[in-house]
Amino acid sequence: MKTKIYYVKSLLILLFSISNLLSTAQLISKDKYLEKTVIIKIKNANKSICINDGIIEQSLNKIFNDIEVSAIKKKFPHSKIPEKKFNEYGMPLIDLSLIYEIKYNGDYAVEKVIRYLSCSPVIEYAEPHYLHKPLYVPDDANNASTYHLSNIHAYEAWDISKGSSDIVIGITDTGTELDNDDLSGNIAYNNNDPFPFNGLDDDNDGFIDNYRGWDLGSNDNTPQIDEYNPLLASNIPHGVWVSGFSSATPDNGICIAGTGYFCKYLPVKISTKDPYSNYTLLTMAYEGIVYAADHGCSIINCSWGGNSYSMYEQDIINYATFNCNALVVAAAGNDPNTNLFYPASYNNVLSVTGTDANDIKCNTNYNYFVDITAPGCSAGNFYSTYQENSCAQMFFGSSFASPIVAGCAGIVKSVFPSYSPLQIAEQLIVTADIIDTIQENLPYAGMLGGGRVNLYKAITEDWHPSVKFINYYFDDNNDSILQSGDIIELKGTYINYLFEAESLNVNLTSQQTSYVQIMNWDNHPGTLATLQTYSNQADPLTFKIKPATPFNQTIILKLNFTGYYYQSVQYVQFEVNVPIIDVDTNKISTSVTTDGTFGYIGINLDKGLGFKYKGCTSLLYEGGLMFGNSIWTIANCFRNNNDFHPVSMPVHNQSSQISDFDVTGLFTEYLLNLKVIQNTYAWDAPPDEDYVIFEYLFINPSGDTIRNFYAALCSDWDVLNPFENKINYDAPNKMSYIYNSVNGIHVGVKLLTAGNVRHFAIDNIPGGGGGNGID
Repeated sequence: MKTKIYYVKSLLILLFSISNLLSTAQLISKDKYLEKTVIIKIKNANKSICINDGIIEQSLNKIFNDIEVSAIKKKFPHSKIPEKKFNEYGMPLIDLSLIYEIKYNGDYAVEKVIRYLSCSPVIEYAEPHYLHKPLYVPDDANNASTYHLSNIHAYEAWDISKGSSDIVIGITDTGTELDNDDLSGNIAYNNNDPFPFNGLDDDNDGFIDNYRGWDLGSNDNTPQIDEYNPLLASNIPHGVWVSGFSSATPDNGICIAGTGYFCKYLPVKISTKDPYSNYTLLTMAYEGIVYAADHGCSIINCSWGGNSYSMYEQDIINYATFNCNALVVAAAGNDPNTNLFYPASYNNVLSVTGTDANDIKCNTNYNYFVDITAPGCSAGNFYSTYQENSCAQMFFGSSFASPIVAGCAGIVKSVFPSYSPLQIAEQLIVTADIIDTIQENLPYAGMLGGGRVNLYKAITEDWHPSVKFINYYFDDNNDSILQSGDIIELKGTYINYLFEAESLNVNLTSQQTSYVQIMNWDNHPGTLATLQTYSNQADPLTFKIKPATPFNQTIILKLNFTGYYYQSVQYVQFEVNVPIIDVDTNKISTSVTTDGTFGYIGINLDKGLGFKYKGCTSLLYEGGLMFGNSIWTIANCFRNNNDFHPVSMPVHNQSSQISDFDVTGLFTEYLLNLKVIQNTYAWDAPPDEDYVIFEYLFINPSGDTIRNFYAALCSDWDVLNPFENKINYDAPNKMSYIYNSVNGIHVGVKLLTAGNVRHFAIDNIPGGGGGNGID
């Protein structure tokens, strides 16, 4: 069999180019978000430029003008600036005064605006304003008793403590039923802004007449559930049901008693009704967490969420936890699968999934970020509050498991008032009843947290330690790329949140023995008092990634804690063999992959440098290879739809003889069954410090001739302000170039090999400019 090799050498990137390609299509988000709305955070070092209704910074205001900003405001104008950097437990405090929401009128995709805003050196992050969904599957209305209170041993617990009316549970949801006697009696009324309403902000908190909570969606003082429409699945009294599980008034003969018993609840409505579809949208979800935290809630329930990670949202969680001493409890999701769901999967959140009357996991999410389970499935007698003092039978949903745990957390806080939010969470986890050993739960062992919540044990058993491994990181003592062959050190800090842990040992294991070889598997912290810490920097846990480990493989490690009358586990997961390497030897910084892309893997900002010149922000949105020989056989790697498959990791050739930094990689595809060797060359001195060369060798191992073969580099550039970008083609030099029409920065792409060249570009200006018009 004869193998045919074809060579294509290209300086930099592309022959197919997109300059300033803008659309309203959702490109990167797993969740919906508000159109033409972006959340930004100013870096702490630049806080002096922040005012309530704007930001005093010339270059940033130019960006605002370019995207036609119509409104800019602080997200939390009444939030106090922390007086110190850390709280009493050494955790960093969050300054919400640095966060803004901007709205713009320009016809530009949110993703493009975010990339442009990220150019500013004063911005810490720019993100969409994500829309989240409530978690529920309802059934019909009935009046009956309910099983969950006996399952969690609430009756026995209430004989010990019924909670305290000083403890408030924030219910961030679609509103409550203000006229329901089972709910109105347990609302945490704000007597500093008393009824009857006088139209004044009596307590000077920025909210007028917020006597009984707040409706953030409508920005008024009536957190009443929207009128129920049985024809719309999203427009149901979700908040009424959730409020009942945690906070229904006890001993009144109506429906049920909330698990929090005498603990009060604060209704915080976070929804808005879409005027076009009449559907309920959770537009103010994380703002609701802030409102609840700022207004004295010790526990905050979130029976909603989405699949997208956000730094802004993690900031909000940290603010509630460390600035305001509030525990966030959240539903793990109803997919059901192992996908991460937020806010439940954020750090410092108590993640709750659901079980049935027999403690068997129901159709809810399960993963290593779940902390605890609670009843959340119908067994014929699973009810909560409804409209007009009636009950509604629930079917299933982690929406309902979460407020059950939130009410339990309120009781724990009442019994242990000095506990921090994380101590409350750990007390619930370590006293839960283990359910992994139930036959039906065996497939989910380790992914149901500490077990099913047991309120009685949570308030009576105060002798349990609870040790966690925090602030950990992975060190390969090399290039920080975790890949096959690496010996990796796992370093961090052990902290004991609860009762003294004696003779503590930590053992590292993994079931993925085909991929991981444990080398140094144990630490010996010894005795840890309450809130005492122990660092393993001098004796890190060590393991090796084996050669047969696949690309983009998630590795799960298990930390086994044992001590005197104590044992627990913690899981750590991370990704290895991500096929990417950074090239940063000259004035250009970029990343090379073996999945056909360059700059980034797909359009994931967290995987790759992009394409930077002299350390500036990335000038590239997306780039990579495409080839084919007909309209039915085109292999490409764009918009996260990749036909290429890594065969090897990109490797820096240390004994390079061509350039100062040679990288080689191999990938394949299955449409034409070609293999592609990709070589990258970069020099670190003039006159070659301003470019990078990509060389592609196309290998046809089949022996069959492939006719009409075409290959190209495709890229989408954002040269600083993408709305000022234009494109031209220099035919004699076979060079496409994109430039910023205001500041003159150019990026060029040139074909270096002989033969014919074709150039195609989209230019988003009337008439197409130097390329083809977007329309």
